Amino acid sequence: MCTTTAILDALTDKAQGAHPRTLALLDVAATAQDTVVEAHPLGMVVVRFQCENFTIRVHVWSTRTLTFRDEFAQVHDHVWHLESHVLAGQIHNHVFDLVDAPDGEQIWLHDYNRDEIIKSDRRVGLRCRYNEALTAGGSYALRAGTVHSTSVAPGTITLVKSIPAGLPVARIIGASEGARQRSAGRDSVDIDRVLAEIGAAS
Repeated sequence: MCTTTAILDALTDKAQGAHPRTLALLDVAATAQDTVVEAHPLGMVVVRFQCENFTIRVHVWSTRTLTFRDEFAQVHDHVWHLESHVLAGQIHNHVFDLVDAPDGEQIWLHDYNRDEIIKSDRRVGLRCRYNEALTAGGSYALRAGTVHSTSVAPGTITLVKSIPAGLPVARIIGASEGARQRSAGRDSVDIDRVLAEIGAAS
């Protein structure tokens, strides 16, 4: 069984009872032109299915993956619009507005085209716009450029469709230069480990 098929079969079992769009997204993921599996510094394993006009992403958090969750980029925005569907577990989504504050949090700029993160000359405070708790079957959507963070229970899986919005850079709010350096690398992940994490998700 090929890597993509094994992952999609495992996810299809988890998607039963989730948002009706999830099974359709998994069908599209099966036609992906490329698939990348890696450990992400936000404390999850990520499977990216690159489709023609968008990317389908699977995020899997476990007790093991959360041990490498880094402080850098916990509060951030995206250069894409996204819709996220919870297949298992629980996720809290916190959405913020930014307020200029000379003594506030540092803004970093992530240029995806150059794969480069640089320090901006702007500092901000965070003002909570809203937060929401979602369990299996729940969904949320964010427009590109919306600042948010997530707190996630081990055993959580989300299925995310991300659509490029043409923004030049993403913003990362807070954290230190040392944390930026620690978050720079992303290790590839063995398929057996991914399947084990998916199978263990609640």
